Amino acid sequence: MTIALLGHPRTALQTKPVHSNEASSALKANIYTIPMKDSFSGVGISHISLFEVHSILIFHIAIPTYDHLA
Repeated sequence: MTIALLGHPRTALQTKPVHSNEASSALKANIYTIPMKDSFSGVGISHISLFEVHSILIFHIAIPTYDHLA
């Protein structure tokens, strides 16, 4: 949803996020990645491919995360 709202609806529908155990451990968060070919630019950052996912009831909110943190 985050990708679609930031202006990339086709990428949002076609990409398949994958849970990253390594990044999740390093950042102590629930981190998902998308392929670098599907990465996008938004909120002043380029090539975003890591997302921190928060779950609230049945909703999942993905927040773009800097790649260099993982």
